[in-house]
Amino acid sequence: MTTTSKLGNTAFLAGSSIEGGAYTRHLAQQVMQDLDFMLVEGTIKSPDCILKLNNAAGFVQVKYDEKFVELCSPTPFSTKPNQHGVLCINGFKMKEKYCGVDKSSVFPRLTGTSTCATTTDSTSTEMKYESIFDNTSLGKQFEVTLNTIRRMQVRDDVEGHQSKFISVCNAFRKSISHVLPMMGPIANAERFYEQSFQDIISLTFPMYYIKIPEINQVRLNVLLEFYEKYKYLGNESMLEDYIEYGSLSMNYDVDLVPALKLDFWPNDMQVFLNRIQKSRPELYRIICEQGCMHVIPKWSNKTPNVDQELEFRYSYSAIERLLAKNRTRREQILNGVARSIYYLHLKKVSSNEDSKKTIIPSYFVKTTVLWMCEERNFNDLCSETDDDQTIAEKMAREWLIYARSLLCSGYCPHYFIDSFNLLEPCSEASLRRAAFILDNDVNLNESIKIDVLIKQDKLMSKQQQTTENWLRNRKVNDILVAVNDYRLLRENWLCPSEENHDEGDVSDCFYTLNQLRALDGDKQQNWSTFQRLFLTTDQTTWLAPTWDQQVADCSVCDFVDGIITLGSTMRQILEAMEKTDFEQSLNRNISETQFFPVQNLLNDLIQPANIVQNGLMTSWIPMFTSSYFNASSRSVPSIRQRSIIDNHPTGPLQDILQGRSCPTPLDSESWQTYRQYAQSVSYRFLDLLNDAPDGDMTLEDLLTYYNQPSTTTQPITTSSIEEQILSYSTNPYSVNRESITLIVFDPDRAINNMTDDEYRTINDYVLVYREKSQLLTYVRSISEEFIFIILCQYALDEEFLTQLNDLNQIHSIFIYSTKQEIDNYKLKNRYSKLLDIFTEQNMLFEQVRIKIQQPFALRLGFYDSEQKLTKNTKLSIESTIFLWNLLLKDLLANEQPKDKSFLIQDCQEYYCRNIIEMENIKRFEKTYDHYNAHEWYSKSCFVSKLLTKAFHTVDIERLKLLNFFIRDLSVTMKESSTIEHLYFTRILRKTQVEKLLEKIGQLMNFSGFLLVHSSFDEIVPYGNESQLTVSFEIRNVPTSVVHMIDSNTVIINLGVTFKLNTFNFDDKLGIWIARLIFTDDGVQIAQNYVDVQKQIMERMTLPLIMVELLIIMNNFSTIKNYLDSLKNEDEAIIYYYYGILYYEKGEYTLALDNFQTI
Repeated sequence: MTTTSKLGNTAFLAGSSIEGGAYTRHLAQQVMQDLDFMLVEGTIKSPDCILKLNNAAGFVQVKYDEKFVELCSPTPFSTKPNQHGVLCINGFKMKEKYCGVDKSSVFPRLTGTSTCATTTDSTSTEMKYESIFDNTSLGKQFEVTLNTIRRMQVRDDVEGHQSKFISVCNAFRKSISHVLPMMGPIANAERFYEQSFQDIISLTFPMYYIKIPEINQVRLNVLLEFYEKYKYLGNESMLEDYIEYGSLSMNYDVDLVPALKLDFWPNDMQVFLNRIQKSRPELYRIICEQGCMHVIPKWSNKTPNVDQELEFRYSYSAIERLLAKNRTRREQILNGVARSIYYLHLKKVSSNEDSKKTIIPSYFVKTTVLWMCEERNFNDLCSETDDDQTIAEKMAREWLIYARSLLCSGYCPHYFIDSFNLLEPCSEASLRRAAFILDNDVNLNESIKIDVLIKQDKLMSKQQQTTENWLRNRKVNDILVAVNDYRLLRENWLCPSEENHDEGDVSDCFYTLNQLRALDGDKQQNWSTFQRLFLTTDQTTWLAPTWDQQVADCSVCDFVDGIITLGSTMRQILEAMEKTDFEQSLNRNISETQFFPVQNLLNDLIQPANIVQNGLMTSWIPMFTSSYFNASSRSVPSIRQRSIIDNHPTGPLQDILQGRSCPTPLDSESWQTYRQYAQSVSYRFLDLLNDAPDGDMTLEDLLTYYNQPSTTTQPITTSSIEEQILSYSTNPYSVNRESITLIVFDPDRAINNMTDDEYRTINDYVLVYREKSQLLTYVRSISEEFIFIILCQYALDEEFLTQLNDLNQIHSIFIYSTKQEIDNYKLKNRYSKLLDIFTEQNMLFEQVRIKIQQPFALRLGFYDSEQKLTKNTKLSIESTIFLWNLLLKDLLANEQPKDKSFLIQDCQEYYCRNIIEMENIKRFEKTYDHYNAHEWYSKSCFVSKLLTKAFHTVDIERLKLLNFFIRDLSVTMKESSTIEHLYFTRILRKTQVEKLLEKIGQLMNFSGFLLVHSSFDEIVPYGNESQLTVSFEIRNVPTSVVHMIDSNTVIINLGVTFKLNTFNFDDKLGIWIARLIFTDDGVQIAQNYVDVQKQIMERMTLPLIMVELLIIMNNFSTIKNYLDSLKNEDEAIIYYYYGILYYEKGEYTLALDNFQTI
């Protein structure tokens, strides 16, 4: 039987990317599935060319006969005689030609590296694609390129290189003409036209004194004039964040599977075809009309080595794709749950025989699903009223029973090949282990965190916070004037596109300013330099444009998109100018016969019908959930945490779409809906601005005005305009300078009559949220604070409670609910961080106030006194903290302290809305002197809170601001005596308690000053799964390291060293007790470390030694500011540490620049 197949004649996408269920890989912590590309390189027209192997079912050799072998690839087949002398096609060589390493620039700041390798017993060439994120900003890259051009034009014979430059530009242009046809519908949808790319290249012409086409010269001038006028409104980080986000979605694996299509059905397939014809006649018709088979290179490992390169295996990918396409919804759900169970519980379990192989092949899952779809009647299992989740649970239980029975029997019949056991390669031990896992470890309702998407979510949280911080201080009039000028720019734009792609003047105006700002650099001078070099210089002797005056019709934003790539385009051209073989490297001779296969693969990947399932869009989900879909996000189940039976059969994105089409440019209708949405938001935003009572108001003030009578301040986002106020903060600053954040989650405004001032009596930094996803995004972005959270009327949302309880950033949870029927005891037992449930508002806030005032922030340093410090000593993080604590006092003592007026001014700005702290600041300004420093520190007020946070986060700049206060606190008692016992108690994280148990007998110290007591006050023990109460008892403390505030309160100085004698749990008190004894060993250890550092580098000073410690602690955010502030230090060492800093951050170009400066 023969058939003409439309599908299998050319390249196509195979596997879960096209068959459905790619989203299930999230449960194995994979953002994207592996992509399987079937690359059809020829057609076999006669069964006589297939040489079957007696002892390897499903494996064959392909006899080479020119009459019956048709070549589809420009590369001729490699052939080789088999052991019997028959000339056969060499399948290994088909795979080998794809091997190698290639690099390309995929996005600004991203370099993609694809590495391909293969073996004889693999069916494919495995390609790993990795994107490397360049930490050098776009602005810095553009600045470096412009400086290179400026030096070149001064030093080199530019006119003498014009002919080569034109050749390079022509080579780039020709390569684009080869690539664009392969992109097919993508290029059309995204308006990637050859003329558009030609225009980008032509913008580089002035590098070699060639004119830009006149229309684009005018466009550039008016655009940069607009930018120069309003660049203060732009935000350079918006584009940078987007690119960084994209880098997380650019790493994936591809299997390139060269294949030969069979123009006939092998005899081996007759059993399958006869079976399908009887059981599923409609599918049989589809398979015969549209399907075909292939053979793919793979060695069976069952034949002599001499023929290993000649073996092929039957491939049923084209048929499997048809079977998947024609599944019912219930069968699709079965496929989804089976894959989910596999990826969560079996994918990462190694085989007992080979640790590099999975315990059970993934093809086992596909095979079981195929058999169940053929043999089971799911109408008997599921009713018409069952929803998808109910069906998923039933299907999961059925599959588990079926899969376990096959694993226990050790036999799983191949779906297509008769009498072939798919489980034959698996050992009995592996099969038993896999069956045990399915029988004991699978919990269908367990909520699984999708860490790979949580990581992306944190970046989106960062981007949202950046947007809010940027927008909140923009003035109404500034925005209105800029948008009005942008409208005039758009209306007078030369050669605009006939199609309307606008998303509203507000959005497009800010988009234009932000994109251009990203390239302008820190000094905001790059575009001025560009204008001098490219636009305003004398051009009378320049050559005419190489490709005459023709330009593409485009919108303002499309033109800006092209400009963003200008820096990288110029850099690539300059690199090509340095090569002698640039034409060979750029101008690849791609034949027209290769275009269609690539187009076919792209069509498979990006068709709207497939894009929701194939995983490409899924990797960008966090970005979508925070923009286009934000208005309905509260009703969308979290994609970052789901169970095995959630979101089938199409994955989490379909739930977010909620019946709408995915807004891809390939679907013009959905894309038009998206643009209409964006334009609607823009119009509403302008209406708000035009109705403002005062044009000098900031957007923050305007939202406050619209939300009267509330006195709160709202961060502004599109969603907050759409749904009024979803969140607000009592402090206008985006970063909390204190150690505690109080979050109130109050979606239904259950808390009444609480003003900002009343909140601030509890804690300065209070965030009120009415949207779960925003709250979770914020909490996950925090690393340096302790978060207390109040949940209003939300006690029964156990999924939300579980999420909060599992977050390390959350210290304590309080519930406020007027419902009396809540089981307080049950909830507190289930959620360790839940302190209590309150029905009275006053009682709630009183208890929150008490808990927040309890001290708990503590940073511990440890050192093994047996450790000998040498040049080769590798310090642990704990030892580094120990040394930092010892040396910090000396570092600050050598710094000239700033006047207290600098601190007062800084605090007045930060606490400007906190009446209580403003009073404290005023009193501090009037009454503070070095005699009462200890009294101020013992108070729970701004200065002690700021100091505690600065010590805890190693914030050197803030410590310098507080240095006058630190010096005064360091004054200790003059008389020489010993205090027998001192005590203090803290609530520590479980990890810190474990560290104390590990470090018994070692030396230790604490970051910052210690406020302790001379008597032990019995306390109410507190403990849960992540936090425990620890009481410290310190013995034999000399008065020379303390200051007595009163008879019971003592402050221990910076860097005092103790020995941890014992650490035990006291059953009677119900708390852990650490017993410490004072020692002065720390002084000698600190001196030894300084001496060793000076032996390594003789010009080392204490400030430079502190840099060394910061690097070991990975505190990169602090290091650069600290290095910038250093004066009168050895420049070579400074550059050395800049180099280390940039190297550790992955900014290798900057690292090399600094190392070369030494």
